[in-house]
Amino acid sequence: DLLRRFADSGEPRSMWRLGKAYHFGKGVEKNIDTALGLCERAVRRGLSAAGSEIFDILWDKGDDDDVSKMKLLANRYSARGEGWAYRRLGMMHLYGRGVRRSLDKALSCLRISAEDGTEVAYESLMDVLWEKHDYKHVREMRDLVLRNVEKGEGWAYRRLGMMHLYGRGVERDAVKALECFRTAVVKGFTDAYEDVFDRLWETGSEESVEEMSGIVSGFVSKGEKWAFVFQGLMCWHGVGAEKDLAKALECFRTAMEERTPRSSSCLYDLLSEIGTEESMEEMTALASKYAGMGEPWAMDRMGNALLKGRGVKKDVEAGVELLRKAAGCGSAESARDLYDYARASKDGALFSDALEILRMYAERGDPDCMMRLGRMYWKGDGMPYDRAAGREWMEAAASVRLEYRKEYESLAGADAGPGGQRSPANCLFMQRY
Repeated sequence: DLLRRFADSGEPRSMWRLGKAYHFGKGVEKNIDTALGLCERAVRRGLSAAGSEIFDILWDKGDDDDVSKMKLLANRYSARGEGWAYRRLGMMHLYGRGVRRSLDKALSCLRISAEDGTEVAYESLMDVLWEKHDYKHVREMRDLVLRNVEKGEGWAYRRLGMMHLYGRGVERDAVKALECFRTAVVKGFTDAYEDVFDRLWETGSEESVEEMSGIVSGFVSKGEKWAFVFQGLMCWHGVGAEKDLAKALECFRTAMEERTPRSSSCLYDLLSEIGTEESMEEMTALASKYAGMGEPWAMDRMGNALLKGRGVKKDVEAGVELLRKAAGCGSAESARDLYDYARASKDGALFSDALEILRMYAERGDPDCMMRLGRMYWKGDGMPYDRAAGREWMEAAASVRLEYRKEYESLAGADAGPGGQRSPANCLFMQRY
């Protein structure tokens, strides 16, 4: 009520804050039009920072007219030196929304934005440096992260954890990764709870599930939308909670109110598993909307749907093109799916292309892609027979993913023969885990 009174009196910062409340339904009923109107009034009153909220609302709406307004807004305020506008302009170039996709232009904008020194600016810059993946940019990312780790910055500990998890610029070490994620949380960077959850989920031990459940229930009780995604996953798979698809669906819909990371893809995947005519219609509409906005997860789902004719008319050419596009936008999942389809289709030209993309993501540390490449070398299937290369790739995948650890141990044990000895490399692997 106090905030509303100040907003009604024409105080611009109160208008902006009330607009944010309406945007996300915090303390008031969610109303996008009211949110947009309040933020526009705040801008007219001289609070240029409220333009960031206008941009975010337009980004979520995603209509052609909204994209044009979004572009105009970002260009206008970046020309005035506003850091928030440079960050939004960088994200447009990163995702190809309203502009031609260009990682170099995105990087240029985000470096300027990061001069503000805010967590969100650094996080956006890290996303582009992560995707660039050449030596020069990996070194820049590592140096920036390590400098800020020395300052005790939580976001930097989280990024260092990701680097350890995928072996990007530092040694690959899942244990150190979890330590970094925990430190990030202690330092106040609560987004790292999601990474802690992922590692606990992957571990799957009784203690891990108990800790995971405690984290999720604590944040769900506070109404934190990101936590609803993880509660949904627990209910969906019956891990740390009773298996309940209806409750899982409700959780994902709740998380979608703020479009938290993974809420959209989890909702789609569960609707696909439910498989009723109504759920298929909803999942197709969801993927179609966000694929049109250039979101990689949606292009991946839509591409797979077109390949299989699931919920849409089968169109192999369009499906392959969407998977290529998503893989070109940083989706390792799409690189994996394109490879799997090409392998099954026995299309030599497509397989050769898909293999190149798969290798690129394997070199970036994606476990699914590393394991696929390792299997090929190990069996000499579609790749020159090379047990040493196969072992190297599969060990790397196994260090991140429990299911691959079990598969690798099985393959290595079978290779050694009954009563045989594992190789020294595998013994070291087993000592570590």
